[in-house]
Amino acid sequence: ASDWSSDVCSSDLQALKAYAAEREAYLEEIEEGGMWEAFSDYVILGDSRVVGFELYGFLSPERVIAESGDTINSITDSLDLIRACGPKYIYLSYGINDIGAGLWPSADYYADDYERQINVLRETFPDAVIYVNSILPVTQGAVEGTPLWGGLPEYSEAVRRMCERNEIAFIDNDALAQIHGDLYEQDGVHFQPDFYYYWAENQLLAIFDGEHGYLTFRDPSPGAD
Repeated sequence: ASDWSSDVCSSDLQALKAYAAEREAYLEEIEEGGMWEAFSDYVILGDSRVVGFELYGFLSPERVIAESGDTINSITDSLDLIRACGPKYIYLSYGINDIGAGLWPSADYYADDYERQINVLRETFPDAVIYVNSILPVTQGAVEGTPLWGGLPEYSEAVRRMCERNEIAFIDNDALAQIHGDLYEQDGVHFQPDFYYYWAENQLLAIFDGEHGYLTFRDPSPGAD
């Protein structure tokens, strides 16, 4: 954060620090008021890792549109289910099956297809705001079992660039996986229930940032991630 903020003028830096404090206050507010109660007017689409939000009883089943084995190709198959919820916010989280099965031969090709799927969402739900989760990494042991997963960071970076190019909010969850690496299940792919609290926090912060004019936000304070 320090290298990035060195290019920001002093007044802007002060504004960013003030916003970072406001952000922390929001986090405390939702932690006190109930993390899951803070979710409203949303749907979340994804694969088996997203299923956990429903499986563990955190989010409403009708708003978690996810199945084991789902890929980005499932997005446009889910339009009726999304429409039934009438969401203001649409979260997307895919990648583990897409890359593990080798369905897309290159990261850029994958990002281009992801973009096409998102464009359908934008056309169908023009008033909804779309948030794209980074592709959560897997453990080294999981990569040894499925070597194609070694490409997850490259694919996730291609998705990030696509989002940046199209002014779509991108939620970077890599730090979560590093900090809470003890919350992986034994397969090194899925997550224990406690991980979902931190993941949900990141997604709520993305909405908060967006409502304050930030597609992404990096805390300029010393020592911040």
